[in-house]
Amino acid sequence: MEVSVRSYLGGIFVFLHLTACVASTTGRCSLFGRHHIHTFDGVLYEFPGDCSYLLAGDCSHRSFSLLGDFLGGKRTGVTLFLGDAFELHLSVNGQLSQGEKRLSLPYASHSVFVGSELGFYKLWSEEFGFTVTIDNAANIALTLTKDHANRTCGLCGNFNALTADEYTAQEGFLTEDSYDFANSWAVKGADQSCRRVSDPSHSTAAFVVVALSPAAAAILSAANILRASFSMETCLCTQADGGRSPEFAAQHHSEKKQASRPCEAY
Repeated sequence: MEVSVRSYLGGIFVFLHLTACVASTTGRCSLFGRHHIHTFDGVLYEFPGDCSYLLAGDCSHRSFSLLGDFLGGKRTGVTLFLGDAFELHLSVNGQLSQGEKRLSLPYASHSVFVGSELGFYKLWSEEFGFTVTIDNAANIALTLTKDHANRTCGLCGNFNALTADEYTAQEGFLTEDSYDFANSWAVKGADQSCRRVSDPSHSTAAFVVVALSPAAAAILSAANILRASFSMETCLCTQADGGRSPEFAAQHHSEKKQASRPCEAY
């Protein structure tokens, strides 16, 4: 069990390390592992989505929007909107579609490009200033150019180098609950309703701690190895969260309390 946990956490470390070393003029957001989301400003939280949610985009002029598509807690793909007239969907298995029409790779249209590269599927646009990569484990990395700093919104945060206001809901209020925050960015279609996702730890935390204490010990041991690996790896990228680590953000998340809000449309 301990070996498998180490392998799992080691894979997460490699994914984060490879996507972290990007130019300091870009912001990076990662959706990885089971339900993890690491925002542009370095906040780490979990959210097992079950709908489509705004990840990031041009929230000032609405020139583009990037949606993360989820089903039953699993990431299924990314959908790009350019204004209201252009839509592309890239699934985690590399299928590209526009509405009901299947498209082939490589693809280029409206200054948007889609292709495969070194085992990743890639959706990008230099004109709009974004890049999305999806690996074979359905991990998603999203980068925005510095032009979008403090002008984006969604599950990936607002890219303003602050962590205190990261959980700003679509309606504009600040919450301490990551589930309230994430649920607020659900995008409902004309024939679609979004189920509100609740934090399972509020009802099952006591059972999990008792039933999985041996596994928890293995995870803690693997986490110490992972932490040591981070200290040995040197990345020249500057973190915008003031040096706070994902472990700090995860600990901060565990102290949050849940509030109830309906699922809103973007």
